[in-house]
Amino acid sequence: MVLRYEHACNGECPENGQAVVACKDGDGNNLYVARAKYKGVCPGKLVAGCNGVYIGWGEQQHLMEEYEILVQDKHDNLQWLHACNGELPSGASAVKAGHEWEGTPLYVARGKVNGCMSVGKMNQKYKSAFLTYDGKEHAVAEYEVLCVKEVLDMTP
Repeated sequence: MVLRYEHACNGECPENGQAVVACKDGDGNNLYVARAKYKGVCPGKLVAGCNGVYIGWGEQQHLMEEYEILVQDKHDNLQWLHACNGELPSGASAVKAGHEWEGTPLYVARGKVNGCMSVGKMNQKYKSAFLTYDGKEHAVAEYEVLCVKEVLDMTP
């Protein structure tokens, strides 16, 4: 498994089927895992058909026209694990995708806002995940964190 971020802009998404889909929004559109530079490096979402990536900061949703999309070659070794109140899933390898301007790590998170799935960042310092929806950034106490599955090597 190779995980990496690919540079993209203006709504582009890798067409090779390797972009990591986090979930679907309320309209059935794929939400892709992405990140952009904004007061650090901030995890967010690319919605198919939009002109960029949505990230949250300062209780607002920001559209970033230059960004990176998380892609995975070959195997699906990713999983979403439940967590809450700023915690990471116990015993799992969470995907650290960015950082605040002063260095606080940010992890990829997904969860529900007003009954609809969204994608954003989890910040342990603030004990919440922050997800964008309907033009705003929403703090949620219950969420899922993107993690790498344990690889079992059974070679002799």
